[in-house]
Amino acid sequence: MALVNVAAELAKSGRRVLMVDFDLEAPGLSDFELLDTSDKTPGLVEFINDYLATQEVPNVENYLYLSKKYEDTQDRLWIMPAGCQKGDYQSLFSGINWQTLYDSQNGYLLMEDLRAQWETLLRPDYVFIDSRTGYTDIAGICTRQLPDAVCLLFSPNKQNLTGLTRITSEIKAQSKIPELRKPKLHFVASNIPSLDDDEDVLKKALGKFSDGLNYVNPSAIIHHYNSFALINESVFTLEFPKNPLALEYKQLAEELTRENIRDRIVALNFLRGVSRRETANLDEGSVDKRLYEIEQLFQSDPEILFALSRARRVLGNLEDADILLDSAIRNGLDKPLGYLDRAISKLNRYKEIDGKAIWNDLHKIFSMPGGVQPSELLWSIKIAARVGRHHTEEIRSSPAIHALKNSDVLFLVDKLRDSTHNTSLSNGILSDAIGQHRIDAENLNDALSSLAMGYMGVGKLAQAIEIFSDLRSNAMDWPDVSVLFNLAMAKYWSKEDGAIELFRDVRDRLSLEQAKSANSLQCLSFVEFALDDPEAALVRLKLAREKITEQSSPTFSCWRYLEVSPAIFREDLNEMERLYGGLSLSPPFLIESTHHS
Repeated sequence: MALVNVAAELAKSGRRVLMVDFDLEAPGLSDFELLDTSDKTPGLVEFINDYLATQEVPNVENYLYLSKKYEDTQDRLWIMPAGCQKGDYQSLFSGINWQTLYDSQNGYLLMEDLRAQWETLLRPDYVFIDSRTGYTDIAGICTRQLPDAVCLLFSPNKQNLTGLTRITSEIKAQSKIPELRKPKLHFVASNIPSLDDDEDVLKKALGKFSDGLNYVNPSAIIHHYNSFALINESVFTLEFPKNPLALEYKQLAEELTRENIRDRIVALNFLRGVSRRETANLDEGSVDKRLYEIEQLFQSDPEILFALSRARRVLGNLEDADILLDSAIRNGLDKPLGYLDRAISKLNRYKEIDGKAIWNDLHKIFSMPGGVQPSELLWSIKIAARVGRHHTEEIRSSPAIHALKNSDVLFLVDKLRDSTHNTSLSNGILSDAIGQHRIDAENLNDALSSLAMGYMGVGKLAQAIEIFSDLRSNAMDWPDVSVLFNLAMAKYWSKEDGAIELFRDVRDRLSLEQAKSANSLQCLSFVEFALDDPEAALVRLKLAREKITEQSSPTFSCWRYLEVSPAIFREDLNEMERLYGGLSLSPPFLIESTHHS
């Protein structure tokens, strides 16, 4: 049960898996209907008997079968059954003298040849051998000769502890013999009742196993599960993947594979863990050694090389990280993050910034017709501006920009408003999206409001007034207070009529109790100033100054109509205070308007 579910889970996740039924006395894999039982399916028993009859090792291909029952496993789940259960299986099995096979008929070499043929023919990521534990010849083959790891399932009672103590000691004794394999041991408590354990019966029993078998924690605990699906021999990880039992088998699969860095998925997960600094159980020397091993195993795998590059960068090996990143791209990595990482590295690491080389990487990102995240585009645009490679029209009309969805367009343009240049670019991107009907009706008002805010940021007050006025007129209910405030600001600074009435409306609707953020307090402060109440304006300004000290992230400033850092926001508050004190000052967006004209 456990073997089939774990094997199926790994096959579903992309690994090639072979299951071998070496429980020859009571074969179990055929019960799961993974094979087409209408055909004769010879297996291990026939393989051994054919060898004994000819004294030549048979071709194992004649005893292997691809399971086609489940679409999720595709062509990745193979089976070598115990043998054909029809006909003379029992007589064939009973006729094998295992002692003689090993003493005088080269049984050891036969099994080594079998293992080698599995590898040559299928190149599996994992081979799972089902066998009973105990003191039989077959158990010795399956626990000591063939495996790289042994998973021992047990019910935590005294009888099993006695038996497992002897078995594990024999397996561990092999470590003293150089030519023998040294299987890693996994202990799994199984068939555990799902009951309250007020007296810690299970905890105490597992403690005895831990002490007696010398392990810290079991690889998994599999609980008893009452379900008629068990009668049908259902494969829970495939048929009921969210079932509690399936989740326990999935955990066991993860634990069994955790140390196998030859497994590409395991290697990637390890590398991502290093990048997230989730390797607390390993010292840096061990991490470095494992990174080197992974690099040797996957020298031409672009995704692995990219993950290696990021891991090396986190560990401070910047030169190695750059070499690995170049190798990843050379081997076919065509992901935005690859080019973005290389551009950032060139920007940050080298005194002589090669703007052309950086732009070449960014250009590859903009040229992608889909799959680029808005955050990746945001980084790319900001880096392009840093190196003086604006390419505004090229970026604006690029395939990656045009492939953005509604919400992604709005996210991007909102986050771009940190400079006049980037705001102009964001206005162009949003204007194109609206004009080309790439914004749906549900998001259109938000897009128009955002565009008008962008126009304010570059001093295009007439365009902002037109949009905000339309939004105010078309509002089904009362227009949003932000529409009223921004329309009032545009009219106030362009000296159009109607600003004061709008500011009064805003003050009536936005009380001090509702103004919770630094930005809303800043806006309310300006409303009070415009309505000729400088004392109230200064009180709101002071509250905004107190609020901005509580945050470290950028915030929107109505003095610039840009996203600014807390430090610049405080400068804006100081400028507004000087305005309130009688100085003749204009906001930066108005100055930008004059400059551009």
